[in-house]
Amino acid sequence: MGDSSGNGNQDEQPAQVIELSGYHLASTEVTQKQWQQIMGTSILDQASKALRDNTQYPQLQGKRIREVLGMQRDDQADAFIIGKGADHPIYWVSHADALEFCRKLSIKEWSEGRLPLNYQYSLPTEAQWEYACRAGSEGNHAGKPQETGWFADNSNSLIHPVAKKAPNAWKLYDMHGNVNEWCLSWYADSYKALDMFDPQGPAQDKAFITADQHGPFRVMRGGSSYSSEDQTRSSAKNAFDPRFRDDDFGFRVALVPVK
Repeated sequence: MGDSSGNGNQDEQPAQVIELSGYHLASTEVTQKQWQQIMGTSILDQASKALRDNTQYPQLQGKRIREVLGMQRDDQADAFIIGKGADHPIYWVSHADALEFCRKLSIKEWSEGRLPLNYQYSLPTEAQWEYACRAGSEGNHAGKPQETGWFADNSNSLIHPVAKKAPNAWKLYDMHGNVNEWCLSWYADSYKALDMFDPQGPAQDKAFITADQHGPFRVMRGGSSYSSEDQTRSSAKNAFDPRFRDDDFGFRVALVPVK
């Protein structure tokens, strides 16, 4: 786990060998169709929530939602849709939104007898995400970037339908780019305190907080259609306020034992 080349960012080091218990990971990011089926809301509804909620957090006002687009308070949410369709990933999703999807999906699958009661859907930990992204590879990307991912050089700044690029060796699609993917873990700015077995990341009260008291943050992985190729590396990571929604914030689900 982490960057072993020495060319990555400080928060990707020191690279270490870890051990993980078994788990499953969805082959694609959660799509707008899947989201609608479980949550009953659309991508337009999610954008509307972002327009409403972003003003509650002063530390988020520099984000893309209004300032970068130069939009006014009464502008329509559909102006924020950069990829719409059943097979497009859902975005404009906060960390809590993603966890609520996992909770509702678990309940649905339990009640319909398709999921054993000792398993549940969740977000992957940061370690689970990176292990799945690498799929046994050791380089910056699990395959040729242009063939496996959507990022700034080839996306036209749009979100694309899932599974249109080549999968990694474990048949997982869009691990590099398209939408950023929330992870379960709180963010730490180094791996010095990383557990060697099933690392969960720091406790909330030990997570990284900036000098101006912003944070703690949750981890996001994979990069997005706006990212540079470097930002979609297997070990690259980002930290975001879990309350925030943006037009490239999505997720995929893990299936893990109930603890």
